[in-house]
Amino acid sequence: MLESVAIRRAETVDVESIGRVASEVGASGGIESDLVAGLFDDPAVFTYLAEVDDTFGFVTAGHPMDADVYDKGVGEIIGLAVLPRFRCFGIGSKLLVHGLTVLKLRGYLRAAAWLPDAEPRSRELFERLRFTSTGMSRAVNHPSGRTIEQSSFEVGLDDYF
Repeated sequence: MLESVAIRRAETVDVESIGRVASEVGASGGIESDLVAGLFDDPAVFTYLAEVDDTFGFVTAGHPMDADVYDKGVGEIIGLAVLPRFRCFGIGSKLLVHGLTVLKLRGYLRAAAWLPDAEPRSRELFERLRFTSTGMSRAVNHPSGRTIEQSSFEVGLDDYF
């Protein structure tokens, strides 16, 4: 089904596409489209898109959104989303590796991510790429009114690459 997928850096004009993907995936994954769109204002945060004819996935990486939670030298995978009909093709893994590469090139030693507890497939993807639990958890109030329980995971970038 997917013969050729492009991964490219997002630009401001892509906010609507990112918001569309985040909204569709966010119903289950806890991704807030307003948060992701607002990250274009931060020069230390980078978003990359997966597209065929239209955007169907993205990864956002940069400095931690909760800088007081993590040690210096830890970057964050802020968001990772792939539309359901494009899953199981390895695109999520490719986007995640791309995000980790960006963090490594920006000088981070480790990468962290907050994963929704209700999404075991997300956890499996991150664990396949050697992320381990930090033991930290939090509850996030989603704009839909739901509370989403999340757990923190990290990976060492020196060991990974």
